[in-house]
Amino acid sequence: MMSFKVDGNRDLVLNSRNNISMNRDLDACLQSCENAVMMILGEDIYNSNEGLPNFELIWNGSPNIPQYKASIISAIKKINNVIDAFNFNYVESNNELTYTITISTTFGIGEISNVI
Repeated sequence: MMSFKVDGNRDLVLNSRNNISMNRDLDACLQSCENAVMMILGEDIYNSNEGLPNFELIWNGSPNIPQYKASIISAIKKINNVIDAFNFNYVESNNELTYTITISTTFGIGEISNVI
């Protein structure tokens, strides 16, 4: 598995030859999982049913974290080479949701985390 390498700002990373860097295997799989979790429902204009319902489950009214967790795990399990997603931990503070989730892949086990 391969993907373009991105930095913390989601910008492409260049290598020492000024070529676009690539991620492979576990890193590529984890980056694909991060991308899936970051896509907001309706953001893809060609498939408006894709993405996670951030506003509906987190920011409108009272947060429904168990349902959001189920949405994240479901999105992650759709990624090629993912076996399971577990150990979902989160902290909600100052209008931000910080999460960490462990992912088992065919390449090994890794972890992703982000702030929504």
